[in-house]
Amino acid sequence: MLLLSFAGCREITVKTTIHEDGSFTRLIIVRGDDSSGVFNAALPYPINASWQRSLVFDSTTKNKPYTLTYTKKYSNSDELNAEIQSDTSWRKQIVRSTHIDKRFGFFYSYLSFNETIKETNPFTNLNYHDYLTDDDINLLKGNVLLINEADSTRFELADKKAEEFIITSLSSGIALDLQKGIKQLNSPTLNHEDVLKYMDSITKKVEEFETGDNEIFIDYYASWTGNTEVLQLKEIEPPLFAESNKQMELFFQIFTMENYNQVVEMPGLLTETNSISPIGNQVNWRVDPIAFVFADYTMYAESRVVNYWAFVVTGVVILLFIILLIVKVFRK
Repeated sequence: MLLLSFAGCREITVKTTIHEDGSFTRLIIVRGDDSSGVFNAALPYPINASWQRSLVFDSTTKNKPYTLTYTKKYSNSDELNAEIQSDTSWRKQIVRSTHIDKRFGFFYSYLSFNETIKETNPFTNLNYHDYLTDDDINLLKGNVLLINEADSTRFELADKKAEEFIITSLSSGIALDLQKGIKQLNSPTLNHEDVLKYMDSITKKVEEFETGDNEIFIDYYASWTGNTEVLQLKEIEPPLFAESNKQMELFFQIFTMENYNQVVEMPGLLTETNSISPIGNQVNWRVDPIAFVFADYTMYAESRVVNYWAFVVTGVVILLFIILLIVKVFRK
């Protein structure tokens, strides 16, 4: 809750300006109401000493007067991808790639931006398609403009269904781990099928977020059944909840990461994009953790740049051809 409170006091924008030669400049801009807040922001991309940094205070901006900007120019997207791969934080688990390409045509060149964040669903024991429709996924990914109250209601319903899936999936995973451990103990006083009788109790504890280390469910189950032999599950090697604890940790890391705006400025004329709010040759997306939990999240834009030199060359060639024709006519 403290992290979310701090995040609400600042705004993060990742702006990529693509140049006609295919190189690009990336800015990570953090705006906040105090200097410590902007410096402590959890940035969506790794920053090292190769980035330029500047802090500006604007007293005329009441809400977020501090602006911290990181700037770096890249020759190509391979450099950026290599930098992302070098990330040593937990975000290394988020698989993402950026491709900025230039396709040459004689009169026009086409530049494209494509960034994909791969699905990062830590709970895979249930199929989320049984809970969420394609329309729900599009709403959660921000692919639909929320124009009226009905749209907002649809989004809230989709968000509630996503929460239901996560809670049910985690509860199911904990129950499966308990069953697996009880089978492994092979105790005559324990029956792995009895775990399903306590699914409501498991789900309630998950809803209360009283999990942390899921090993606590061994104590809960011993208390619910009155059978202390269950406590032997704590001695199993490798630890019974090792994998589900990793899933839970990743879940909290994803859902406590800060939202950010992805802004891309394309050269020339914008010809194609999946952004729902392009302005001129600038496109943007609001990247929320829920956007890439259930499905790949792709941000795409393409623009067309006029090759003026090609028109000049063509004009010169046509002019020379006309001159040759005139000379040929006069020689006759």
